[in-house]
Amino acid sequence: MSQTSLATWRKNLLGNHTLVAAITMPYDLFYPTGANVSVIILKAHVPHSGKVWFCRIDNDGFKIKRKKRMECEGEQLSRALKLFKSREFDAESQEIPSFSCYCELDPDDELAEFSPEYYLASPEYDSEVIQESVEQLLKDFAAFNIKYSTQLKNIKRSDNENN
Repeated sequence: MSQTSLATWRKNLLGNHTLVAAITMPYDLFYPTGANVSVIILKAHVPHSGKVWFCRIDNDGFKIKRKKRMECEGEQLSRALKLFKSREFDAESQEIPSFSCYCELDPDDELAEFSPEYYLASPEYDSEVIQESVEQLLKDFAAFNIKYSTQLKNIKRSDNENN
């Protein structure tokens, strides 16, 4: 939604259709395949003008635990749906830092992006979330080293022989 190489595609799209909303979903939505998932909502055959509702959903109600998507608290889908449905009646309430905003999008701007992250402030994480993330990274790193220890030793041995 933000690659420079797709600028012409975005401009053509906005020349023919109205971008109503752009939403990004959690990276692990289609676990075990990690993918950047974006949802765009268009009003067909009406050239774009005006504001776009941007939203970043970090929690869809599931998190990865023991290689499975397990339910968790704090899902944001219902909140996003409620805000989207009310956007025409109360556009000012759409401004929720790091979650959603309403922004003007110029269809003639070559650098116009459809990525909510461009318009939203970065989320602030509490120390517990950061600690959990660091612990998970360390566990994943240790598991990788154990699983591939033989191959890693062979790579190191090969590097030493070549130097």
